[in-house]
Amino acid sequence: MSSSIPDPKTHRIVRLGVLRAADRAFTLIELLVVIAVIGVLATMAVPAITRALENSKRVSCASNLSQLGKAFHLYTAEQGTFPQKANRQPQDWLSDLKPYLGGKTSVNSCPVKHMLNGVVKEFRSTIDTNLVTNYGVSYWILDGIVTGGGGVTGRRLPSLLNVPHASKVGVLIDANSNWLKDSQPDRVSYVHAGSANVLFMDGHVESLPPDKLLEDGKLNCMGEPLP
Repeated sequence: MSSSIPDPKTHRIVRLGVLRAADRAFTLIELLVVIAVIGVLATMAVPAITRALENSKRVSCASNLSQLGKAFHLYTAEQGTFPQKANRQPQDWLSDLKPYLGGKTSVNSCPVKHMLNGVVKEFRSTIDTNLVTNYGVSYWILDGIVTGGGGVTGRRLPSLLNVPHASKVGVLIDANSNWLKDSQPDRVSYVHAGSANVLFMDGHVESLPPDKLLEDGKLNCMGEPLP
């Protein structure tokens, strides 16, 4: 009975292949080092990614407000006044501006949720319940009439671009209420890294922190637009 004898050359080749494979393999320490490095990089990357996402939402919100500003200008140019508030809810400007937005309803709200006491605040039009916003509109210019403690004064706002200091008079702002005025700073939602986006009457949008929005405890952008 014959038995085959292993070829020494073949045996050496197999051993060399095993040794080379072992040389290429990671040791446990090397694996732990790699995992640690990946963990450090991830820790550094997460805040940067979070800031990038927050900034993206801030820019998206500003773009929405800019488009709403254009719609407000088109509406007032055609109608001669701001959306009326008589016998309606403040957020019903949503329905008035709809024809001027080309059906784009996504611009009506900030992409960041506005919270108050743990509750998401959003305001639905009573005319078209499919329209929702989380922006607050200025009390003073809601329907183009300046009002005060004594009621309607009868002074209508002129063309938006001709309003004195139009670049400092707010129309819409990130808020936890559907309307607000200068004496209600607590209604502002600072959802963009401690700032709130504001649409001004001249159509420009700014992202402002509390120290830029408040003067003597009042909102400097939500005051009475006419002297």
